[in-house]
Amino acid sequence: LADKLVKDYRKRYKKTCHIVVRILPGVEKTLGFLRKNGHKLAIATAKGETQTKLLLKRLGLHKYFDFIVGYGYGHSNLRPKPHPDMILYIIKRLKMGKRKTIMIGDTQLDVHAGRNADVYTIAVKNGVKLGITNMKKLKMAKPDAIIESVKELPDYLKKADL
Repeated sequence: LADKLVKDYRKRYKKTCHIVVRILPGVEKTLGFLRKNGHKLAIATAKGETQTKLLLKRLGLHKYFDFIVGYGYGHSNLRPKPHPDMILYIIKRLKMGKRKTIMIGDTQLDVHAGRNADVYTIAVKNGVKLGITNMKKLKMAKPDAIIESVKELPDYLKKADL
C-alpha cells in the first residue's frame, strides 16, 4: 500500500507541482545576481531530482542551477539531511572547496547539513514564516547567519565579503 501511495503522489506531483508552489519575492532576482557574479548554484533536496528539475523548469528557474541532487533516486548512497552527504557530493561534482561553499536553507535540517559538511551556513526565515519550523529550532541549529528573506542575500554576501 505504501509503495502505491508514493507512486500515486509522485504522479500527481508531476502534474500539479507548479500550480501549488510559488516563487518567493526576490528569488529570481537573487538567483540572477548570484549567476551574474560567477557563483555556482546547486540544490540539495529531500524531493526527488526528477520532480525538482520539472518544477524548476515549469517555474522558469532551471537556467540558474549548475547541479541538482535529490535524496534517493539514483543516489542511494547519499543520506538525507541533516547528514552532509548531498552537500559534499555537490562540492565534489562542482569542484568547489568547502571554503567557497555556502549552504543556504530555511530549516534546521538545512543548517545542520551545512554545519555537518563544515561549510558556511545561512538560514533564511522563510521556513519560519511558512510554518515549516520555528525560530527557536532555527537558532539552536547555530547557522553562521540568519536573514529575513532571500532578497537580503546579495547585500549580506557583499557585506560579509563572501
